[in-house]
Amino acid sequence: MEREVSFLLHRARSRSQLGDHSGAIDLYKQALSLDPDHPEAHALLASELVDAKRLYAARVEAGHAITLEPEASLPYLALGRVALAERKIREARELFERALELDPEHTGALQGLAQTERLAGQEAKADAYLERALGLDPDDPDLHAAVGLVALERGQLEEAERRVREALELSPEHGTSLALMGQILLRRGDIQGARDHAVWALRSDSSQEMALYLMAAIKARKSPLLGFWWRYSVWLGALGEGRAMAVLLFVFAAYRILDLALRQSGWPQFAEMLGWVWLGVCAYTWVGPVMFQRALVEELGQVKLDEDF
Repeated sequence: MEREVSFLLHRARSRSQLGDHSGAIDLYKQALSLDPDHPEAHALLASELVDAKRLYAARVEAGHAITLEPEASLPYLALGRVALAERKIREARELFERALELDPEHTGALQGLAQTERLAGQEAKADAYLERALGLDPDDPDLHAAVGLVALERGQLEEAERRVREALELSPEHGTSLALMGQILLRRGDIQGARDHAVWALRSDSSQEMALYLMAAIKARKSPLLGFWWRYSVWLGALGEGRAMAVLLFVFAAYRILDLALRQSGWPQFAEMLGWVWLGVCAYTWVGPVMFQRALVEELGQVKLDEDF
């Protein structure tokens, strides 16, 4: 029976790597039907359920894994992923720290802590955890891709490309890295190159969310209506939350000052025109994300790779 369980776990991991979360979940359940008290199977099932966005069930499975084997790191890692998905920062931090305490060289726990600290706004701590994980396992493409994603979000395209190329050298079919390279190319205006990388990423994992996001971003970039909003969104995101808020406050203050100056100068008609322009800009920045989200939902609902895209 132990051999059958190990075989099922191996098959489940393979399905997970291909993005087949439903298939992996079924295989983990088959393994647990043979051995209901297998802590590793419960923990792995919990992580798979997180990827499938079934968080309540994931929490139940991870909690059961901890009950069965309280001195193993994997169950705490799984429950930490649940807490992180639920945006419970304090709980996630404690669970990842516990996993790291049980296994000081567990790069998954370090990566979980990095994600937690980034969500908490502690960028320096998050960077340190990622670099520590890379020091322990420099051949892990997931870690290189994670560092590349951070650089991309900060608008550091050269650094992002360097990290992503390192990941692709280690694993040429690494879906996340292919999607990230597509994002980099899209920001540089290479739409065809971005599309090619999205297709390659989806061929390795048809449910790769970052690749599907890239497909939606390419459509937005090509759209006359959404193209400007996409560039504006990317630029604002690269500034960081604090500076982006400062820019928005500055623009609003400038609008109010100009409006007041026009009215005091005896040009109320221009002030009214300015008000309509401001209203239009606000409506555009509100409608843009909604339209992009619809495009993303379409990609998530049905992946269609055709040459007309």
